Formats: sequence, C-alpha cells, structure tokens
Amino acid sequence: MNGDFLKYPRALKPADLIVSAYAFHHLTEKEKAKSIRLMKKLLKPGGRIVMADFMFKNELEKERTACSIREECGADILAAFEGEYPAFYDSFASLFEREGFKVDGEQLTVSVWIIRACLS
Repeated sequence: MNGDFLKYPRALKPADLIVSAYAFHHLTEKEKAKSIRLMKKLLKPGGRIVMADFMFKNELEKERTACSIREECGADILAAFEGEYPAFYDSFASLFEREGFKVDGEQLTVSVWIIRACLS
C-alpha cells in the first residue's frame, strides 16, 4: 500500500507488520516521531515495524562518510542529499523505545541501516 507517513485512511485494519524502505529520510525529526506514534496505532499487539533507510550511527559517522564521499566522488554527489533527513541510529532507536518498542538494528552499508522494532 502506498501512503503518507503522517496521514492514514481511517478504515485500515490493524497490521502485524509495517515495512518501509528508503522513504523515511524525507521526514524531519518531528515528523519521524509523529509517524512512529501513528504507525504504532496501526499495529496489533506484538506487531513490528521494519525499516531500511539512509541512516548513520551518529553525527560523527555522518561527517566521516561525507568527507570520504567528497574525496572519492567530489562534492556533486553530496548535493543530491541536500534537503534529506537521514536518521541517526541511536536517536532513532530511542524514538521507538519511548513508544514501547523493543528495537534492534544492523548497519548494511556506510549509509544504510535496517531497524527492527517490535511492539512490547
């Protein structure tokens, strides 16, 4: 189903699983928090959210990656990421945990993580 992270049709039935790939980085930090709260309402007890997206462990890793890309590919490729909001794994996991999720994640590449959040 295609949709909007900040608005869902009222007629949706509770879900066991919500999956998102390479879309959440378009949301600001406030929008990410709101979206997690909304998705939580859509889940059955014990439901899960799985996301793969542009993400970094923390700000330092984002800067290291940007420097590496700049050195290897030039600044042009970095311009493609202007206006995007990649999450930082540590703070993103905390957003889920505050909403009652048990969270784990795995770094897939220098700038892509998968996060798995299970509603407790």
